[in-house]
Amino acid sequence: MLPLKGYQGRSADLRSMVSKVISGVIPVLVAAGAAIPEGALACPAYFNLDAGHAWIGKIPLSTIHLYSYEPKAGWLPLSLQIVPVSDDLSIDTARISQPGKQGAQKQTDTSITSRDRLVFEVSGFKGRFDGKAALPCGGQELVELQKAGDGGKQVFAYLVACTQHPSAEFEPRYPVTGNPAKREISSSEFVYQYHPRNELLYESLNAKTSSGEWVRSAYEAEITIRLDIKRFFTLEFNNEDIESYVMASTAGPVGFVEGISFYLRLLAFKIDLKMSTIASFFEKSANIPMVIDVPRNAPENLHPGSGSLYSFKLDRATFDPGHPQSNMPVQKAGTTLVEHQEKTRRILEQCPGVECRFRLMGKLGEDPIALDMILARNIVEMGFFPNLVLDVVEFRKAGDWKKDGRADGSSRGVYFETSGLAKGRYAIDTWILFGKDVSSETVCPAKVVTTGQRFNGNSRQ
Repeated sequence: MLPLKGYQGRSADLRSMVSKVISGVIPVLVAAGAAIPEGALACPAYFNLDAGHAWIGKIPLSTIHLYSYEPKAGWLPLSLQIVPVSDDLSIDTARISQPGKQGAQKQTDTSITSRDRLVFEVSGFKGRFDGKAALPCGGQELVELQKAGDGGKQVFAYLVACTQHPSAEFEPRYPVTGNPAKREISSSEFVYQYHPRNELLYESLNAKTSSGEWVRSAYEAEITIRLDIKRFFTLEFNNEDIESYVMASTAGPVGFVEGISFYLRLLAFKIDLKMSTIASFFEKSANIPMVIDVPRNAPENLHPGSGSLYSFKLDRATFDPGHPQSNMPVQKAGTTLVEHQEKTRRILEQCPGVECRFRLMGKLGEDPIALDMILARNIVEMGFFPNLVLDVVEFRKAGDWKKDGRADGSSRGVYFETSGLAKGRYAIDTWILFGKDVSSETVCPAKVVTTGQRFNGNSRQ
């Protein structure tokens, strides 16, 4: 690799371009290395209040609770975890929510915003409130949430702005916890040990199968970035150059949430990529939503073959691109630009909506696992989507990747071609699911909407 010393005029501009382009690529592939936990909760629901909602900026976070309703049993409290989110879409450390012994939550700033994420399970949703009973916890207003149940049955739950401490007390559970001293995120069903300098890359990932056996599913995850810059030279970065650190974390009754920031080491500099994500680990799934910020049109600055490769060594886990539910394309070594464009065309034919979901099915023991990556159709149109790499060593050799890595014959990978991205900001959602109930019907997060029905006192509005 050539030194930067002799490059004049564009050095600051290049550093800005490299750091920002990489900032939009690194988190996407790191997302593929999220934990594959197993337990009771498959897909939690995410919910945000609309910006124009009457509660925004007025209702304290600590007073918001979630209930279902049954005519005979009355109001039943459900676990609710509120993740305060800042303007830059990272965890708002000044408003981190910590559940208390009675299910109450403690905040330093009490007003809810439209960015704040409400996370909850949907298994406790019940029938519809008939409006005849008094609202729980002295609530003066509630918001009705709806999810379609099995067989088309409609089930509901209710957000309540409480004025009194809930009378239905319960000890919140903490299904997923973090141990920084051991570099671990764990539950009774999985242990995810992360890299000392990159906390979204695992050193080892152990999980308990449905038969009760603990197995190592994968280990030694690695990220490599290749940027073949026009009228310049090729830059490559790997685990030695890319760092991520947890800036804030919180354990709650639904899962474990981390706010993570990314850095790049370029020569003697440690560059803040100004990129962050909120990683969420649940009992049976993991989610890392990302935003790609591309400051320049990549086709004007990068040659084809520029991209990112996330690789990992498999132990007891396997992936099956031929599974009926798998639709993630396979990347062969030495793929040409014309071949990539044809692959993009075929993918778009199978993606008629506004977003494209790529799924890769596999197994851990006898239990299914699934990797889902959801991208807006417009970013797929630019040739940016996940590609499964079955032979990482051969792929790197054919592409003339220079950086030495840890990949061997047991390694698999996911590759993203970045040379077609236009200037802009793009969102990607990545989920990993584990458990015997994972099927074609399993879609995360669980779909929940507000019905528009609001109750003030006992009256429906």
